[in-house]
Amino acid sequence: MNRRDFLKLSVALPAFLTFGKVEAKDMNFFKNDLPEITYFGRWQNGYTGFGATYVKAKFTGRKIGAMLKSPGIWWRVSIDGGELRKFTANGEVTLAENLPQGEHELFIARSTEGQAGIAYFGGLYLEPGEKLIKSKRKQHAIEIIGDSISAGAMNDGVLTSTNYNEVGDGLGAFGPILANLLDADYSVVAKSGQGVAVNYTEHPPFSMPHAADLYDWTFFSNDFDPNNPEWDAKKFPVDATIIAYGTNDFTTPYEKPSEADFKAGYRRLVRKVRDKNGSIPIISIMPTPKDVAPYAAKYIRETVEYFNELGDKNIHYVEINNKKPLLNQSDYADGEVHPNKNGSKKIAEFLLPKVKNIIKISP
Repeated sequence: MNRRDFLKLSVALPAFLTFGKVEAKDMNFFKNDLPEITYFGRWQNGYTGFGATYVKAKFTGRKIGAMLKSPGIWWRVSIDGGELRKFTANGEVTLAENLPQGEHELFIARSTEGQAGIAYFGGLYLEPGEKLIKSKRKQHAIEIIGDSISAGAMNDGVLTSTNYNEVGDGLGAFGPILANLLDADYSVVAKSGQGVAVNYTEHPPFSMPHAADLYDWTFFSNDFDPNNPEWDAKKFPVDATIIAYGTNDFTTPYEKPSEADFKAGYRRLVRKVRDKNGSIPIISIMPTPKDVAPYAAKYIRETVEYFNELGDKNIHYVEINNKKPLLNQSDYADGEVHPNKNGSKKIAEFLLPKVKNIIKISP
């Protein structure tokens, strides 16, 4: 679904709703452009086209609701740092009620990756007399760009032929887990099947959008869309970008890229990151699945060395499977490629000291 189609959607009562429909006539509505509402990741005018994007706001009162237009997209909500609850909605939805009177903090995140479509957050509902209070950003923020592993595919349930979006949880991928360990905010730009030179389902002449193209865009798209606005990195500045690509290029069942083509695609992506973010650290990690390592790891390491030799010393290579595979078979949701939440936690914990040292976060 593209942005133009999405804008045509009307608000309707969803077929499945975890929380009750807000009685809007008894609530005050706070529109999505108020300064008290803080956005994290890639948003524009309340729309988001990637997973693990989120909103925070403090509020007073015992009840809070939201306006969401997001058919087929799953969310997580938490109040005051409590349990993350999973729901889907397409209209007015109650996020929490019967809270203790006083000040609370809302965290609401899209957990479904971008290929499910563009979602719209219209604003928040509070009871009469209650107010919003701006949430503070953390001192640091990181960006994670990658494929289904970075998107959290298949990590939240048993996959069937019809539930791919439902059983993916972007918040359970290694990037957001790592950010939480760093006490940092985060942005995730990830798509299942994406490669830097060849996508998983792609055939020659390899003319589909690849990682560097996706990185330019505010919203996910399967196609080159001139109406997709270019992302302005100043909207969500980050302290470092982690690149986690290479799996799809070399696990595709079709023609794989040559060494030259893969390195060219990877160099193009690195230049995009550098152009948008200036001199921040770029951290390139090898693909997690061990069977991909002999192909992609060498090419990624040599590409990082290429930039280092050109004088860019702030691009770093991190080897995941150094002497042995980091993850066991039980750490994968599908036994070989997609980490489950425990596997993602292992990746995050492995990266933690390395990333902390690179971006100079004090213990």
